[in-house]
Amino acid sequence: TLAEMQRHRTAKTGVFGIKLHFTQIARWGGAHALQRLFPGARYVLLHRENLVAQAVSYALAKQTGAWMSRPEPAGVHVRYDFKLIDRCLREITRDSASWRYLPATLPGERLELTFEAMIADFPGTMRKIARLMDVELDDTQLPAQPATKSQRSPINQEWADRFVREHRGAPLQNRAGARAVSLVAKLRRARRLDEQRTGDLRHRQRRGEAAPRVQVGTMLRIVRAG
Repeated sequence: TLAEMQRHRTAKTGVFGIKLHFTQIARWGGAHALQRLFPGARYVLLHRENLVAQAVSYALAKQTGAWMSRPEPAGVHVRYDFKLIDRCLREITRDSASWRYLPATLPGERLELTFEAMIADFPGTMRKIARLMDVELDDTQLPAQPATKSQRSPINQEWADRFVREHRGAPLQNRAGARAVSLVAKLRRARRLDEQRTGDLRHRQRRGEAAPRVQVGTMLRIVRAG
């Protein structure tokens, strides 16, 4: 339970920390329930600059079941999957934006960090977090590197490069081209309909007939839309 976690994982400084993915907030009852559970909370937002690399790591973890730095389970074979990486990238992008929105709507200080900057200067990052928490640190006790190790392997870069090539290639162009063709086709249909109705209107006027109001109104809307 949360009470047990707080009892066992609260530091001597009185600080209790918990890592949450945005999708897990619903399990706690939503943003306002989170505020009630952790009154006076301060937020450390950690994200990666290279979202494609993160999406590849996420896709690999989904296939292997290895979410932390440990050997991959025996007998697990991974395969490149463009659609899986694309779904992971979309989820990461959406959750990252949601995390920026949530603290902005709730009281409490926040600190935004990047994974890359943390790896480059781990002691300096720990000092920033300590200042946010009003905790004094003994520099001699600061570790030079995080306790967990990177799961990155040559396959990560290979998949990331392939994904970028494919995403920038034909599939994306085809989708954009299809939207453009669809828009042009709609405009052409609107113009043809406009011409037909304009011709019909002139024909009625020559014959001394009154044009139906609904037809004229429809024609005007098409002209304005064009």
